Amino acid sequence: MSLAENFWRAKACWKGNQKQSPRDKVTVEDNQVHYILWYSTIATWNQKYNTLQVNDCGWSTPLTFKRLNTILSKLQFSIYSVRGTNYIFDVKQKKEYRWEGTHTINLSDPVEINPHNPRKINLNASKALRKYYASALNLVNKHKKVITQTDKGVVCLFPSQYCSSHFSMSVLCLSMDSGLLKAYLGKVACSKVYSVFMKNDAVSLSSYLVKYGVELGGLEVLLSLNNFNVDIARLPLEVLQQLALLKLVEA
Repeated sequence: MSLAENFWRAKACWKGNQKQSPRDKVTVEDNQVHYILWYSTIATWNQKYNTLQVNDCGWSTPLTFKRLNTILSKLQFSIYSVRGTNYIFDVKQKKEYRWEGTHTINLSDPVEINPHNPRKINLNASKALRKYYASALNLVNKHKKVITQTDKGVVCLFPSQYCSSHFSMSVLCLSMDSGLLKAYLGKVACSKVYSVFMKNDAVSLSSYLVKYGVELGGLEVLLSLNNFNVDIARLPLEVLQQLALLKLVEA
């Protein structure tokens, strides 16, 4: 069970290398449940007043927003970034607000968020952006992969289904570097995926997945290729050779 699930169950727990000072911790005090990340309380569920307070505590990092999004997914809220500006999105009501660093969400029906400063949209820029996204999405649906040759090998990227927020996609990466095959899996903002397809360059996103994704090994690689419906026969020869060896080892 994830810490976010324990948070919503009001069950104290921790996860990290040290029990006394773990990276992630859920604590329960009277009617309040706290999610603590590296000593910072990023979420507080007040059961008495039926509210949730979320706070990046000045750390607007991918890790902080990843933890907050895991908690907020239960409410169908999501935090995301557009050209360096962060927003929080109410999926049910389809309303976007500027991320102010901290918000209090009233959990009673209807769910309300405070502060709630609506996102301001430049209509002309919005039209251009929608056109760009439509072109990029067409490339994603048509090609379903991006393969880029590098000085030391090749990088292959395969986007899959949208994640729960609809602003992210699961992406599988196969990277050949000096004859060594590595695989990574991670959640990536749609804007990053679209940029890769428009530029037809997988290298920058592969670096992102190496840093923020999960490295796969052995059977996980083969299962992921199947889950992403990858046509293995159309992969570069050097990748095929490594996958064939992997199948022999797993067999």
